[in-house]
Amino acid sequence: MRNAPLKLLLCDSVIVIESFRLNLWKSLVNRFVVHITPAIMDESQFFADADLKKHYLDLRELIRNKIILIETPNIDEVQAVFRKAHELKLEIHLGEAQSLAVLGRSSINQFFCTADRGAVIISHALNIMDRVLSLEKCLTGQRAVNLPDFLSEKFMHRWKAEAIQKV
Repeated sequence: MRNAPLKLLLCDSVIVIESFRLNLWKSLVNRFVVHITPAIMDESQFFADADLKKHYLDLRELIRNKIILIETPNIDEVQAVFRKAHELKLEIHLGEAQSLAVLGRSSINQFFCTADRGAVIISHALNIMDRVLSLEKCLTGQRAVNLPDFLSEKFMHRWKAEAIQKV
């Protein structure tokens, strides 16, 4: 049983998959109440390990046990995110668009963990970039982990700087 985390964390599919692949999932759910959108659930069904062996993620069990909570934005919120992406000439997947829509309507106590450059840039245009985090930042204070660069705080800082210049 986990201590009651104070922060809500939306995760994109890359974060869900990589946290399982790197054996960091328990650390994440012990620090946050993890939320995903329906599209993220669909995108996060499988991952391949270092030997390219396919592993199935049964997120339904985690949802039933309330380890993961589902948040569903309305279609107007998602379309607004896609319009912003189009204005910025960026592509974004449905899962990240749904997550940004949820984050845009949520309290200041909710954060979005992503490894998607486009989502970071769009978050700046939506005035919610201060609540977008890298996986490394989410795990600050945990045991030392050698994360791939795209999950690092260094990459997140680079993407945020790019967002400020672009938008």
